[in-house]
Amino acid sequence: MNLSSQAKTMKPFLQPLYQVYKAVLKNPKYRWMAIAASIAYLLSPVDLVTDFLPIFGWIDDGLVATLLVTELSQLLMEKRRPQAEEPLETQTTVTV
Repeated sequence: MNLSSQAKTMKPFLQPLYQVYKAVLKNPKYRWMAIAASIAYLLSPVDLVTDFLPIFGWIDDGLVATLLVTELSQLLMEKRRPQAEEPLETQTTVTV
């Protein structure tokens, strides 16, 4: 069984999980919980797949790190977007 056929067999199982993941992270409270859980997982010595397995042990850490970076970057972009869209009339200016 090659990799593409394995991926096709896993898609029906992973697609609903991905949809739930996207729906849950739209709520800011859950987004912060995912960020906190990602940091805790990366710092904790407990691992889903041990790092003794050369490739598979690093994949789960990489996926969690990717989740963390993605959520933090989206959060920062959302915080910056309202500042960039603020009209010039409402910006305060200081005259000296």
